[in-house]
Amino acid sequence: MILYISDTHIGENSDSIYDEKLLKLFQKTDDRLEEVVIVGDFLELIDSPCIESDSWDAQEHIKLLDKINLVHSELFNRIRKLSEKIRISYVYGNHDYMVGLCPEVSSKVRQMMGDIDILPYHYDEKTKVFAIHGNQFDVFNRFSSDENGKLVNPVGERLINYIAHSFISQMSQVVPEEILRDYVDVYPSIDIPKWFSYLSEVYRCNMKMKKIFVNTLVNFCNSQELKQWLDINYPDSKTFLKIAANRYGGTVISSILARMVLAIKRIKNSNYLMKKSENLLCKEFLIDEKYVLGYGNRTIKFSTTQVEGLIMGHNHLPALKEYSGKFYANTGSWKDILIFDKKNENKFIEKKRISYIEIEKTGDSLEKKLVLEEI
Repeated sequence: MILYISDTHIGENSDSIYDEKLLKLFQKTDDRLEEVVIVGDFLELIDSPCIESDSWDAQEHIKLLDKINLVHSELFNRIRKLSEKIRISYVYGNHDYMVGLCPEVSSKVRQMMGDIDILPYHYDEKTKVFAIHGNQFDVFNRFSSDENGKLVNPVGERLINYIAHSFISQMSQVVPEEILRDYVDVYPSIDIPKWFSYLSEVYRCNMKMKKIFVNTLVNFCNSQELKQWLDINYPDSKTFLKIAANRYGGTVISSILARMVLAIKRIKNSNYLMKKSENLLCKEFLIDEKYVLGYGNRTIKFSTTQVEGLIMGHNHLPALKEYSGKFYANTGSWKDILIFDKKNENKFIEKKRISYIEIEKTGDSLEKKLVLEEI
């Protein structure tokens, strides 16, 4: 049996209850486990005060990994022992891309996890299943390249860091920082402004929080980082924004950009990965080079008979769907989520969920199972 998991986001502050569940899963499946495939974002290497925005500093990440290893030592000890018995494949995502792109970080992760394969994507010839994190199909969370061919960090990552270092640092005088940082657990992420609005009511700082949050977004939308990203991904926007800025002023344009960012995020919170998988599985399995910058950097192509299943993570939406004898699966996530309560507009519901995919080939048949639990 091959076990596919992703989006555990194991970090310096993540809940140990997920370690316990993962240890129990390894124990439960020990006698039939042939391989573990991590489909990205196993480690949380972005949302941390230890990491500066856009940092490619190996030592910063190694220090963070030392902290993570200390907090989750029992889990990593078990993974190391497991790697001596079976194959463990680590497909890196957009929150742990340094695992694949920085040799020093790769080496550190192997010290923690044992003799593992670190890959941009995974293909199993026996089952004909292809696995990739999925951020490659999300314009906000994939790499771009500038005119010199240098990788440009995903704008989604930049926004996370910008909020963490600007908004939270200003508001932590009024609202406890650990509560503010829960914004990363809000699902879908388009409801993050509602989360901050909810906190502003609880801590009676409505006007101050709204003002700082709006200013944070506006400042980000006026930043060189976003302008660079727009130039690369939406080159036609440059002329429009220049004309509009001359006519209406930079503050108005920044406000428009902020609304654009949120509108695009709303679209991206739909199950776009499922739609993409249907095209890949049923029409042509071709992933253009521009989608996999930083993840192999070359076009991925298979014939229609070479891929029977496609597994992704990234959007935290567990799924298992059949397409004319083929299938798409999403591994979901292992993390707390905060969901806006539509019945009570002044409340968020906290849930702890885990999900994973089991694939087992018996003769000519391929058994597929999505396991989803609330804990």
